[in-house]
Amino acid sequence: MPVYVNAIRVRFGECIQDLLHGASGVEATFSQGDLHLRPGNVSFEHAPHCPAREWAAPKEKGDVRVAVAAVVESSDHKVLLTRRHPQLRSFPNVFVVPGGHMEAGESLLEAALREVKEEVGMDDLRPVRLLGVWESCYPHRVELGAMTHHHVVVYVHARLSTSAEDTRLNLQTNEVHQVAWVDMDQINAVCKDRKDVEIEILQAEEEEEPHTTNSNDTWQENRSNVERTGKVMTASEIFHNITAGTHFALRKYLMNKATKNDDNNNNITSSSGIVHQQDPKKKSQL
Repeated sequence: MPVYVNAIRVRFGECIQDLLHGASGVEATFSQGDLHLRPGNVSFEHAPHCPAREWAAPKEKGDVRVAVAAVVESSDHKVLLTRRHPQLRSFPNVFVVPGGHMEAGESLLEAALREVKEEVGMDDLRPVRLLGVWESCYPHRVELGAMTHHHVVVYVHARLSTSAEDTRLNLQTNEVHQVAWVDMDQINAVCKDRKDVEIEILQAEEEEEPHTTNSNDTWQENRSNVERTGKVMTASEIFHNITAGTHFALRKYLMNKATKNDDNNNNITSSSGIVHQQDPKKKSQL
């Protein structure tokens, strides 16, 4: 799915924030399978030391890719963090919220629900609103090496009808090996790098190597329930092991909670298989 900024196709390694002339918000629309961005009112950010600003990408690298990630909130107002497998090729062993690439023909909502179900086994979700759009690069700093991944990540907020305790998790252990349910106070503590707040970490009962193959050399999915092992991490430890995009999404989630803005602007609805950002003048928005 190609990305366009002000009708210009973005190539891998081109800084989207610069193409938007520093705009802190975007209007994001899908058109014939392409994502179009232009200055608007949905929060848009990238890392302070965005490598796309400093690294000259070879032209043969192709397009920026589109991904979607979901801040999943339980009925008792806890958010699920997942920890990526230590041997994944991008962002290994860090905390994120469930998400991944959009596939051809998918709407934003369809992609978000599919990724959550694939990674943690949930399918009882109600989408609430768009949280923001993030420009993601990996590695996230030039001194760590040449960029290998460049994405636009759309973060959405979704709710469960069950509590964290009553929600059954079934992890795709090729990608996720630990999870944590965090309440608002704990999210605040993570965002503020606090060392005095502890968070329980749930572990996959059975861990597998990522991208395990069978005898036919095809990818094989491995799944596991989670178990309590007594493991805890401080909010500060999670702060230093969380992606900048996830930190951005959690900040936006807290801001919406603080302003009681959950069900006002940027709501998500589904119509004819297309997900829109509600706006009476823009029927084709996300």
